[in-house]
Amino acid sequence: MTKNTFFDTVTAIFEKIAVARTRQALAFLSDKELEDIGITRTSLSTGDFYNYKEVTQLPTQKVVNVKTVKAKAA
Repeated sequence: MTKNTFFDTVTAIFEKIAVARTRQALAFLSDKELEDIGITRTSLSTGDFYNYKEVTQLPTQKVVNVKTVKAKAA
């Protein structure tokens, strides 16, 4: 039980760090660039600019394939 609590705490901390860094990076974009990717200044300032389920379900298969190809080449 303690292990899950620790894992949940670490996960929450890393999620907050990721959101803060993403918000900071997006703040440098112009309003037009933000509009092109579907984000408004208001949603950026409130932190409502991503869907957690979309972020956690990013495809990672390509990364594995690249590592496999590099390993075979070596």
